[in-house]
Amino acid sequence: MRDSQTWWRYGTQIKKQEWRGYWYDEFTPEYRYIEGQERLYGSVPTYPTALFIDNFDRIWIGTDSHGITVFEPAKDKFTNYHRENSPLVSNTITDFCYDELDGKLYIGTPEGLMSVEIGIYPDNNTEEDLAKTRAFPNPFYPDKGEELFIENVGKLTMPKGETKCNIYDLAGDLVLTLEKNIYEQFTWNGLNKEGKKCSSGMYFYVVYTADGQT
Repeated sequence: MRDSQTWWRYGTQIKKQEWRGYWYDEFTPEYRYIEGQERLYGSVPTYPTALFIDNFDRIWIGTDSHGITVFEPAKDKFTNYHRENSPLVSNTITDFCYDELDGKLYIGTPEGLMSVEIGIYPDNNTEEDLAKTRAFPNPFYPDKGEELFIENVGKLTMPKGETKCNIYDLAGDLVLTLEKNIYEQFTWNGLNKEGKKCSSGMYFYVVYTADGQT
């Protein structure tokens, strides 16, 4: 349902509020953005044709002529995907369909169907086995914006439940315990448990599950 100011779906609201210097004006139809911030539909005149709210509270809005806008309410952030900046085969979106078991969002367009991995909700992770693990890239350079990916080789995810990953330095001291990301795998950005950058050197990781697999 839509009115002149707000999009509503499953109790979720998408709108911009006008900042009056010390309070937000809830009633103005005029939308204000921070300079440089991406905007709904990329400020291109179009209208929505498909809507999907994922398990991570992101709102996917398909449009008639300018691809997809993803809105993250917790961050008040819009991200726009269209043919000019993504692999989308068409800027016209007809439908969304999410496969909760493999974490793929299927995107319908007049030019065909495509998919993108958007994450697996922990309750939908059915993996039970910890196989051989692999970390890449090796070496990795956090100062260049790289992250270390640790995956369960040959599996879509790490085992379900309380699977953790400990990072240790050469002295055997615990650097950080990683929690699974939205893809139910592990990533490390090179920071320690205090949120500070780790020094260059060798580090080790141990993945372990609640049922004793390691």
